[in-house]
Amino acid sequence: DEQCLDEAYRVPPDGQRRRMAFSLTTPGGAYRQVCTNQASDPMTIPASKCAGLFAAAVLVLPWAGSTAGAQAMRTITVHGTATVQAPPDMAEISVGAVSRSEDVETAMADSSATVEQILAIADEFAIAPADRQTRDLSVVPVFEDDRDAGGLPGIIGYEVSNIVALRLRDLSRLGEFLDRLTGAGANRMGGIRFGVSDREALLQQARREAIADARARAALYAEQAEVTLGRVIGIAEDAALLPRAGQASAFEAVAVAVGTRAFSASVTVRFAIGEDG
Repeated sequence: DEQCLDEAYRVPPDGQRRRMAFSLTTPGGAYRQVCTNQASDPMTIPASKCAGLFAAAVLVLPWAGSTAGAQAMRTITVHGTATVQAPPDMAEISVGAVSRSEDVETAMADSSATVEQILAIADEFAIAPADRQTRDLSVVPVFEDDRDAGGLPGIIGYEVSNIVALRLRDLSRLGEFLDRLTGAGANRMGGIRFGVSDREALLQQARREAIADARARAALYAEQAEVTLGRVIGIAEDAALLPRAGQASAFEAVAVAVGTRAFSASVTVRFAIGEDG
């Protein structure tokens, strides 16, 4: 139970304001506070009021502490950005064959024969099995153009599409590779995507440079404001930025613009202002 200990609770009869001390003991320890009172008659502050006085002191003290904390937490917040460029070291090509015939079997056999030649060329260019994947294998009916009024169109054949994705890691042979594919009968090429094998290393470099950029900005602002730049108290990465294309170059045989890949990073950094700032 809480107990209020009387130390100097008497107020002189002259009614003048006097400093009085009280202490409130709890199981966790003792708290001490100085208070004043004004009265015309001698009195003793009842023990029942001690808890109320102590509660008032507790309510006031955090406000004073927060004011001091706000002064101590003066900050400079800046954004840092960086972009790292690197040439791609691999290319992914979607290529295949579309065949049409009156029956499904013939159309399937024709497209499969072309894809087999494509895969044989992939062997010659040392494309690993893990870098090959079928992207599309579909069979759709082909309808006749003319129809009777109100009637349904008849099926006159079938079209088979067989597309594979191949990842070439030797870009010095890209032009030759594309030339061989078209020579083998490939009549569908869905596109070429260039990439970097170790993209995470480039992103990490961009992040380091973004932090350095943020620190340089903060140092400039601190210098101009005539304050001292303190420690870092918060870092947030603004967004995940995907690689984008950069300046292009070309290969012989089939002209292909390879270019560069750009990896960007953006961070928000909050610095404390030094105590002497």
